[in-house]
Amino acid sequence: VFNNLDNQVSCGLNHTLCASRDGNRVWSFGDGDYGKLGLGNTAGRSSPAEIEALRGIGVKRVLAGTQFSVVLTKAGKVYTFGQERMLGINESFATNSPVPQLVPD
Repeated sequence: VFNNLDNQVSCGLNHTLCASRDGNRVWSFGDGDYGKLGLGNTAGRSSPAEIEALRGIGVKRVLAGTQFSVVLTKAGKVYTFGQERMLGINESFATNSPVPQLVPD
C-alpha cells in the first residue's frame, strides 16, 4: 500500500487516511467512530482498508480531522464522512455518515 504514496497521508485524532500518488485509491485505518473511516460502518481497523466509494475519482488531498474525514478531488469536489457536525457546514447536511458524501455546491 505505502509504496505508491506521494505526501498523501493525513493523521487525525485516532485515524489515518492515505491516498495513492495518482489519486485513484484512498485507504483508511484506526478508530472507526462515527464512520470516519468511510468504510460503510463504525468498526475500527488496525491495517489500511481501501475506501471503495472513492476509487477512481481523482483525489487531490485527504484530511483526517477529530471525528471526521474530508477528501478534495482534482475536479474541486469535496467529500466528507464521519461526524459531519464537526465541519461547520449547513446543519441540514450535517449527519454522521459512514460513507463518503459529496458536499453540495
